[in-house]
Amino acid sequence: MRVTTRITACLLGAGLLLAGTARAGDWTDDMVITGFASAVYQRTNESTFLYGPASDGGIDDKGSFYGSTLGINLTSRINYDVTLFTQLLAEYNEDDYNLHIDWAFVRFEIVDDLFLRAGKIKFPVGLVNEYADVRYAYPWITAPNSLYSTQVPIGPQATRNAYSGASLLWDYYLDDFTLEVDLFAGEVKMEVADVRQLVGFTGRVDWNELVQFQASAYQGTMANGVDLSPNGPDMTVMNDEPHRGLLLGFKADWNDVVVYAEIADVKMGDLSNMKVRTWYTTLGYRLGKWLPHVTFEDFDRGYGKERQQFLTLGLRYDVKRNTAIKLELGQVRTEKGTGLFVDAPADQVYRGGLAIDVVF
Repeated sequence: MRVTTRITACLLGAGLLLAGTARAGDWTDDMVITGFASAVYQRTNESTFLYGPASDGGIDDKGSFYGSTLGINLTSRINYDVTLFTQLLAEYNEDDYNLHIDWAFVRFEIVDDLFLRAGKIKFPVGLVNEYADVRYAYPWITAPNSLYSTQVPIGPQATRNAYSGASLLWDYYLDDFTLEVDLFAGEVKMEVADVRQLVGFTGRVDWNELVQFQASAYQGTMANGVDLSPNGPDMTVMNDEPHRGLLLGFKADWNDVVVYAEIADVKMGDLSNMKVRTWYTTLGYRLGKWLPHVTFEDFDRGYGKERQQFLTLGLRYDVKRNTAIKLELGQVRTEKGTGLFVDAPADQVYRGGLAIDVVF
């Protein structure tokens, strides 16, 4: 989203002012700068766009650099209890890069292990959604689009980029376990619709950073829907409809075996064409610096009206520390409707992709 909300601007201004006054001489000592970048090329053998139109980074038989990004993270500790977090993100969009503030929020430590966050915060739903742009952190070129695509209106709508609001985060360590509970509330602004009165919950259990379980549930009210006809659907029908989502996830990286599995169920009132159930499973095995993996995805919208399945073979090679090369070959099989394509595709479409991911 291009829009920088007023609350984000205020938080950034206040944070920088506090940093300048409270730490006038040595505020840079409390600032940490990190970053990441991905160079991605993907192509299908189908002329209709996959994952949205060209303006939103869709992929077709002409090829696309959709997924190429450059991000900078700034973490500034204002004082013992208050920390400012910001991410600047440049995303490839058609023939150019769109630079924007992806998220920016202030975190206040209320007591040990309990934090209050306010501002523009990454949507804490989905195993990898909070770091989906840091593609070095997971095996795929991009996170499975059957669940993580945010393209409106063709995507599953299970995850969002970020929300503006507040979060109460409890992060507790118990021997080899990490327990985390995130209660959040706010709103999500998009180009064609908004999600207002958003409230949600995410709970995580992590064992030694080897095995993780996660569950999320949220609810909001749709507003400000735009009529996209004749080139798209009428989004005004969603106005005032309740929007609900339930997601369950499991991740493991143990004894060279890598597993990801998630399922999402999303509804918008009684609009049957906006009811989505989607899931994916990834299985991989590390062979030194190599990680071959296979992913199966199932996307079902409108109780069978839109049914699509993805099979992807992937290979990751860790060239050096903080640098990885990824290769993917996949098949998209459309049983009914158009699925995540803009227009009706062939029954079977093939996709190939190559990426270089770095973190610094």
